[in-house]
Amino acid sequence: MSVTGKLVRLHRVEVQIRGLTERLRSAERYLQQQDSLLASLNAQREALKAQLKQVEATFRNDETEAGSIDEKIKKLRDQMNAATSNKQYAAFLTEINTLKADKSEIDTRALTSLTKLDEVKAQVAALDEQVAEREQVRKVALADRDTQAAAVKDRLDELHKEREVAAADVPPSRQRT
Repeated sequence: MSVTGKLVRLHRVEVQIRGLTERLRSAERYLQQQDSLLASLNAQREALKAQLKQVEATFRNDETEAGSIDEKIKKLRDQMNAATSNKQYAAFLTEINTLKADKSEIDTRALTSLTKLDEVKAQVAALDEQVAEREQVRKVALADRDTQAAAVKDRLDELHKEREVAAADVPPSRQRT
């Protein structure tokens, strides 16, 4: 076999090695992409869960504050009923009306928080579904990568041995003097 034939044989072996190696790299890149997407979705989900906790805390604070105002109003009504003068009665009535206005604002805030709470819960549920789907895709990508690696390993070993033999057949280049 001529030197050119030996070089062509060596080149063909190297092309096959590169092709198989690229298949493995491609499967590995796809798996890394899935890992990256999964990490991103998990980060989003954790951020939403933190937001959910914050909104829940705000809602509970508003509920507690509204309950506190209801208790104050009840006490003031009892005091108002025991009032001995019109001046005292009017002062209690004014304070009760002020507290009712404050409670109305708090109830509005609580309702807004409750709406926001429902929205965030829906977003968390949607992200949970996306994470579950992405985990399934990742499992498939992992299985594909492992299958590719197993399928190609023996052939790559054979090609590396064949390359060594083919490279040994090619005479070293002569340098011009």
